[in-house]
Amino acid sequence: MASRNMSQRLPEARFGDSASLLRAYSILEAMPRHPYTLRPALPEESPLALELERQVWAPFNWLAEGSVGLDYDPDLHIVAVDGDGELVATIDACGMQWDGDPKSLPPEGWRDVNLLAAEGFEGRPPYACALGASILLPARGGGLAQDLLSTLRARVFELGYEGMLAPVRPSSRGQMPHLSIEDYAAQRLPDGRHFDPWMRAHESVGGVVIATTERSMYWWGDREGWEKWIGVKLPDDGRLLVEGSTGWLT
Repeated sequence: MASRNMSQRLPEARFGDSASLLRAYSILEAMPRHPYTLRPALPEESPLALELERQVWAPFNWLAEGSVGLDYDPDLHIVAVDGDGELVATIDACGMQWDGDPKSLPPEGWRDVNLLAAEGFEGRPPYACALGASILLPARGGGLAQDLLSTLRARVFELGYEGMLAPVRPSSRGQMPHLSIEDYAAQRLPDGRHFDPWMRAHESVGGVVIATTERSMYWWGDREGWEKWIGVKLPDDGRLLVEGSTGWLT
C-alpha cells in the first residue's frame, strides 16, 4: 500500500465544489424526523418566544438603531415544543394590506411590513405576512423549518386570509455578498433546488419568489457600539462582513 506524505498540502474545499455541497446536503437530508410538537402559541409564551429569538439572533438585531419590533398578530404565532413542553422554535406573522400585485409590495420588505403592522389596519387585511422564525441550534434539521412554515400557512388559511407572503431573509447570502439580491435569488444547486437553505425551505412548501429588494433589514450605530455588538475591531475604512448578517457593514 502506498503511503501518503503527511506534509503534502491537501486539496482545499472550494465554494464552487458542487460535489462537496451535495455531500454535505445529503447528510442533512438523512437526519431523522424531528420529534417536536407544533401548535399555536399560548399568550403567556410570548416572553419565552422573545427570549428564544434573542438566543438565536446576533445582538445588533435589537441593540442597534433602526431595529424594529415584531408587531405580530397573536393569532398568527406558532411554536414548537419538546417533550417537556419547552419552546425550541417560534414563527409569527401579521396581517398585510396588499392588492396582489408584486409591483405594489412594500419597497423595504420586512421593515416596511413591521411598520405598517404597527400602525394597524382597518378591518382584517386580505393577506398575512410571515415576520420571523427562530429555531434553537440543537433543534435544527429534521424538517422543523418546513413544518414551521406549513403550520403557519395552515393557520393563515384557517383564519380566512387569502394567502401568505414572506419577506425571506436569505440565510447564506453572506457567502456571496458580491451578488445582488436578485442574482443571489437565482442561485441553484445542481439538482435544481435553491442554494439558500431558508429559501429552499420556503420553496419546499410551495413558496415562489415574486419580488426582491436590496433594503429590507438594516441597522446603524457608532463605531463603539458595533465593535461591542460584533466583538471585532472595525477597520479604519472599507467594509466588513459581519457574522449573523447577510450584507456588508460599511
